[in-house]
Amino acid sequence: MKKFFTMLLVVGLVLAIQAPCFADDFIKEIGKEIVKEQIKRQTKATLKKAMSDQKSNLKSQSSKMKNAAKEGKSFYNSLRSDNRRKPEEKKSLVVGFGPACPPYSFVADDGSYDGFDFACAKELCRRLGWEFTALPIDWNSKDSELKAGTVDCIWSGFTINGREDDYEWSAPYVENKMVIVLRSDSPCRRLEDLQDRKLAVLDGSSAQETINSQENLKNSLKKLVIAVNYDVAFDYLAEGTVDAVAVDIAVANNFVKRTKGKFKIMPECLSVEKFAIAFLKGNTTLRNIVNTELVKMAYDGTIKKIAADYVKYGLILDGICIGRGSGDR
Repeated sequence: MKKFFTMLLVVGLVLAIQAPCFADDFIKEIGKEIVKEQIKRQTKATLKKAMSDQKSNLKSQSSKMKNAAKEGKSFYNSLRSDNRRKPEEKKSLVVGFGPACPPYSFVADDGSYDGFDFACAKELCRRLGWEFTALPIDWNSKDSELKAGTVDCIWSGFTINGREDDYEWSAPYVENKMVIVLRSDSPCRRLEDLQDRKLAVLDGSSAQETINSQENLKNSLKKLVIAVNYDVAFDYLAEGTVDAVAVDIAVANNFVKRTKGKFKIMPECLSVEKFAIAFLKGNTTLRNIVNTELVKMAYDGTIKKIAADYVKYGLILDGICIGRGSGDR
């Protein structure tokens, strides 16, 4: 194109020499063509740049949309993972319990574990989406089991009174009376009537601690007999090895009902106390999670519903104290 215009310019110059009047018109035409070519080039360059810029903008917008989609997906996944744990992330709760403490925890006729505390723990884990594991323990070893991490908590008719600073406790869920079980022909009606008699208590129980703290009562006894579990204590009573057994009211109700009139409960109780779930001292995180769900179960009626199934085992519905407002944390 440049060569073409150069040739025209040369021809124009020759003509200008020979015909000056024609030169002006010719030069004007050549100028117009040159201007048109420049405008065409500029327009082409402008369009090319605009298309390049638009392509760049589209690429940038596409990248932003992809990043936004990734962020949205990541946010969605994070929400889903908070609400639906993967199997490998599923939590569990290992509950330590005494296997001979009806109606709270015991071995059923078919050999399975059962009890009010057992059923509450199982339901709580179901609601939290946790795996529930029940581990029967030697009651005397409960502290070492908890410290070793063999169990996560002790949930088995465990008395909070006198142990307030030894564990991290849930809200109290049962108001309990510690009572004295006697043979039906016993003349004893008051604690002072136990003078010069043999009394059995569960090793490590709150009854043992209560009697040890009441020196007058302890010193009046002929002997304080320590039993490894309630079954052994009641065997002592049935055999005449001891004259009485100190035991939780629900456990006493269960035993008296099963033995059909052979035994009775002393009208005067030994003490009044409350049951709660015990966690290792300092483990407030687990305690708070379990306690929050336990309180929810109380207020929505779940605990009372479970308790109704264990009245036949001696549980007293009026003794369920969680959900009344006082003591709930």
